[in-house]
Amino acid sequence: MSELTCRGSVLFGNGCNKCSKCLKELEEMRNNINTQGRVNKEPEEVFYQTGWVCPKCGGVNAPSVPRCPCVPIKYEITY
Repeated sequence: MSELTCRGSVLFGNGCNKCSKCLKELEEMRNNINTQGRVNKEPEEVFYQTGWVCPKCGGVNAPSVPRCPCVPIKYEITY
């Protein structure tokens, strides 16, 4: 005869945690945490673009901004 197993699931919180099915689920969950989780994982190297500091006001600007908002745009109208 085969071993009796519960109808619950450890994942959903209604398992018995004693039968072979529940013990197998617990082992799979432990293996997934160690291999895919952030528990034993080294931090990934991330590279960001650095912004720039305005020499006039000291404000920090994004790398894509060509000028600081503290510097007004001088318009010349020529005819």
